[in-house]
Amino acid sequence: MIGINEEFKTMILEYMQKGFLENIVDMFKHDRSLYPLIIDMIKDERIKVRIGAFALVEELLKDSQKELLEIIPLIKPLLNDPNPTIRGDADYLIEILTKDNDLRK
Repeated sequence: MIGINEEFKTMILEYMQKGFLENIVDMFKHDRSLYPLIIDMIKDERIKVRIGAFALVEELLKDSQKELLEIIPLIKPLLNDPNPTIRGDADYLIEILTKDNDLRK
């Protein structure tokens, strides 16, 4: 387990901004404790980071849907965020995570 601190979070978000998606996917596959960083990614102001978060989730869903569903409680508060972009991204992320389940309620 790597552990998440501000410096590590900043590094991951910067790597996503630079397009290192494959490296990030590998990290997340090996350490599921990193999944909450997806929340930080969709809250990021940089479009490449937010789009990368969705690409990351789509890759992880292939093997880890059950584990990804566990971050939904962390996403739900973003549905009330004052920023409409964050609200929309949170809603879309929940939609992606639950598209094959009846959990979108």
